[in-house]
Amino acid sequence: MAKEANPKGARKAHLKEEAPALSDGQIIRRQIIIVFSVLAVLGALYGAWLWGEDTGWGNPDRAVKMKLDKANAAFVDRDLDGAIAIYERLVQKYPNHPMVSQALTQLGTAYEEKGQLDKAAATYQILLGEIGDDKADLKAYTMLQIGKLLRQQASYDAAIKEFDLVRSYKPGSDWAGEALSETGGAWQDQKDYPKAMAAYRQLIKEMPAGFLAAEAQSSIGECYEAQDKIRDAIKAYQVVLDKYPSAVWDQAKARIDILKKRLDKKSS
Repeated sequence: MAKEANPKGARKAHLKEEAPALSDGQIIRRQIIIVFSVLAVLGALYGAWLWGEDTGWGNPDRAVKMKLDKANAAFVDRDLDGAIAIYERLVQKYPNHPMVSQALTQLGTAYEEKGQLDKAAATYQILLGEIGDDKADLKAYTMLQIGKLLRQQASYDAAIKEFDLVRSYKPGSDWAGEALSETGGAWQDQKDYPKAMAAYRQLIKEMPAGFLAAEAQSSIGECYEAQDKIRDAIKAYQVVLDKYPSAVWDQAKARIDILKKRLDKKSS
């Protein structure tokens, strides 16, 4: 007996035979649609990730910390432009966050290292307006940095006033000692050696031990040298060797050796 034909299989075969073949253009369009669909999904995922990173997934504290960590890493890697961009965005987006003072401090430092002194000074001024007396050390540091920037820009009168403010705000502190050292430096920059030496001697009087005093004593030697008072300079440098730790001896000893040779030449 002959086998009956399979009507279902025949229908499938018939339908398959009747399905029109796709043209090359249709295949290309379908592939383009698939590619763009995948890219759209990836773009949406990336956008969601960026949003999460920017906002801390709805948590401002997390967002600020993430941005600070990222900016600090860029700063350490010496990508100053990248660090500055992140610090600036953080300050703009979260101006009232408690950690914004850290971002402003780092932003000012990054500007300094880029040589953008005006922007650094402006940033420190903003920071100064944000700091309360509960952060006295940060406030003194900021005032000191403003003074240093003014000194670097040869605005000596304004710099010395800023250093005086530091001394009034934190008397007897290391900040006050450094401000007095900078005051001496500002006078020395202007070749007003008597006023420079007066500032250095005041520093030694107020803080007789430690590196700042040793540095001030060495600077007194420099001032005498600049006035061609060689014997006085040698005596000043000798005090560094006699009174202060060996860690600060090298420069003073080298200057004494050079100056003694100059004296020998003069006397011969």
